[in-house]
Amino acid sequence: MTIDIEALKASVSIVDVVASYVELKKRGNEYVGRCVNHSPDNNPSMFVNPQKGIIHCFSCDFSVDVIGFIRKMHGVEFPEACR
Repeated sequence: MTIDIEALKASVSIVDVVASYVELKKRGNEYVGRCVNHSPDNNPSMFVNPQKGIIHCFSCDFSVDVIGFIRKMHGVEFPEACR
C-alpha cells in the first residue's frame, strides 16, 4: 500500500489535530501552546504554523509535522500514525 503523504497532510488541519491535545491560542499567523515534548512548559513555547504545516518548540527544539505529532502523542510508528 502506497501512502500519498502530502495529500494526507493536506487533508487534515494541523491546528485542529494539535488543538485536540493542547490548548492553542492564535498569535499572528501561528498558534501557540504548551509543548508536549517537555515539561513543565510554564511559558507556552510550542508554535503551530498551518501555512508551513509544522509544529516547533523554541525551548526544546521539538519540530515535527502532523504525522510526527501523532507518532509522539500515541507512541506509534509511521504507518500507524498515517492511518
